[in-house]
Amino acid sequence: GELLAKYHKSHLARDYGKEFEAQWAEVDVPEVVSFESHFGVRFGMFICNDINFGGPTRALLKKGIRDFVFSTFWINLPLSDQAVAMQDSFSRLYAANFLASNQDYEGKGASGSGIWPANLSSDFPQYYNSGAHQGKGWMGIADLISPTPNGADIPPPVEPPKNMKRTYHDEGTWNAAYFDAAQQHTVHLNVSIEGVSCKLDAQVERGQGTYQLMAVSGLMAGWYVGQCYVRVCYPTSNLTRVSCEYVPTGSIPGGGAVFSKLTLQISALHSNTFHHSALCSNGLVVRPRSALRLQRQSATERTLELSTDCELLTAFFDSRAESELETAECPAEGCPEVVQHGNKAEAISSKASDPSTAISSKASETALVV
Repeated sequence: GELLAKYHKSHLARDYGKEFEAQWAEVDVPEVVSFESHFGVRFGMFICNDINFGGPTRALLKKGIRDFVFSTFWINLPLSDQAVAMQDSFSRLYAANFLASNQDYEGKGASGSGIWPANLSSDFPQYYNSGAHQGKGWMGIADLISPTPNGADIPPPVEPPKNMKRTYHDEGTWNAAYFDAAQQHTVHLNVSIEGVSCKLDAQVERGQGTYQLMAVSGLMAGWYVGQCYVRVCYPTSNLTRVSCEYVPTGSIPGGGAVFSKLTLQISALHSNTFHHSALCSNGLVVRPRSALRLQRQSATERTLELSTDCELLTAFFDSRAESELETAECPAEGCPEVVQHGNKAEAISSKASDPSTAISSKASETALVV
């Protein structure tokens, strides 16, 4: 085969106090890599955690690229951070064709791949393994039309707010309200947290279940998020409580609800980028994708409208403050200096002072060969 391009990952996977890729180094400035296919379409490329930052995505978009290949080892977190949802949301956000391949490691733990057309009315293959073991593999095939670039879909850069707390770890980073779904039930809820306001108006067509409306504002593993999402909860062994923290298993424990209409509004004062998606009970993106519609009210306000015939797992906004040279932020109390790897303590890997050194020796990379 022929080597078409080589790209070195810009943003390594980490959480506060833990490096998941401590064996690699980061380049100082994100590489902007694209390649021309034999059928005349230019593709941009980046890896996994890069999707959570402004670079190199914004630079690729400014070059007019709207077709992307994306390799990832995406760890699915409970409902708010599913692989297929993030892939779908990137395609929606930038009106781009997005070809994504995940690992399928231990089934639902790191599953979720798809071909996401810029045209929301087009058919789209997607894959999610809701089991606990790796599947036999998956191949998606789709007919795509390369979209015409629209400069209006690239918002002006925004610097993330400083000294923010860690979402879900620190108090004052989230606020939630709950409702029990019932046939023909009408829902009106509002929740807010620092810099983020969420409003839900919904009509339940049928089904049941407890749902949560949640507002989140703070740092998520180094990048700022302002989130609004509706997500299903399920009963615990303590029948007086419910949990909203689980990775999709193919069906909703205790059942879910079908909404004839759902409207979710977000106001996120610190954000310029608004990821959005919705998942059904099987852990897959709603069909057709055109059932989820986005409206823009202002630079910091958006509205989702959804009507679908599946039991709803979640519908959400995941907004960001992005710029081309965005780097991981530390929480208000600072980043820890040392992390544990097994029985050995190591310093957190810093950025390579010489990008060429990182590229030639220890940078995580992907290459496309045809």
